[in-house]
Amino acid sequence: SNFLSDLETKNGDAVDANQVLKNKTVALYFSSSWCPACKVFTPLLSVLYEDAQEEDLDFEVVYVSSDNSAEECHQYMKEKHGEWLRIPFDKTAAFKTQFGVFAGKEQSLFPSTTRKSGIPTIVIVNGEGKELDILDCDDAGVIKEIESKATGFLKRWESMKW
Repeated sequence: SNFLSDLETKNGDAVDANQVLKNKTVALYFSSSWCPACKVFTPLLSVLYEDAQEEDLDFEVVYVSSDNSAEECHQYMKEKHGEWLRIPFDKTAAFKTQFGVFAGKEQSLFPSTTRKSGIPTIVIVNGEGKELDILDCDDAGVIKEIESKATGFLKRWESMKW
């Protein structure tokens, strides 16, 4: 499928989505380095991701950046993210409009798009790019549930693998 045909590692190497995401639960993570709620959630997602890798759970995070520049995006990934993949910085707009997820200050960039959720938000997608679940990560209940269940939280998405 051509969904996520442009995908790269946090070091900027291009990867083949069908290879690296096969049989995995794929979470698009809409976030930025400047957003206060993201500063709370990103470390939590990093730990969840690391634990999932240690337990051989097939869970992959793909970062969709709302940073102010590509440099800021790369720096944020280097300092705060797990070994996640990302949509190239200049290709993120299509994902923001497709899923209606972006920062409030970006609304003027997408005047005809209805904003469903702000950042941080996770969208679980299948290989065709269909949204299977959406999670508002600025929700205290969600944060508490991830803190208490750890990787058990991922069970809800087990049936949604590529």
